[in-house]
Amino acid sequence: MAKKVAKEIKPKFSVRKLVTKIIHPIPKNNKDFWAKEITLLKRLIAKYPNVDFWEKGTFKKVPSFAIYLTTEDSYIFSKYQEFLFQPETDKVEIKLGEKTGEDYNKEVKPKTIKDFLK
Repeated sequence: MAKKVAKEIKPKFSVRKLVTKIIHPIPKNNKDFWAKEITLLKRLIAKYPNVDFWEKGTFKKVPSFAIYLTTEDSYIFSKYQEFLFQPETDKVEIKLGEKTGEDYNKEVKPKTIKDFLK
């Protein structure tokens, strides 16, 4: 019996929603437009593969993804670097030193008549 090869699980990602989010004037009922833009977007996704970047990022509205592959390549690159940036956190222990002075002990006032008569 032949072994079954497990399929690669890809995250659910709507390319069509992303096209409508970034491309500004979308022509209606134009199959060539959708084919071209989805192909260009897939090239961009191959270049910048983080799915969260594409879903959560905010981008300039452009007439075509071809702009991001040519002239605005530095814009997408800088956005991608900003998205992946995680600042270094130094874990420095702060020593406060010794205590000075006396603690303040607040006098408890009676809240009920029973407490008042004690």
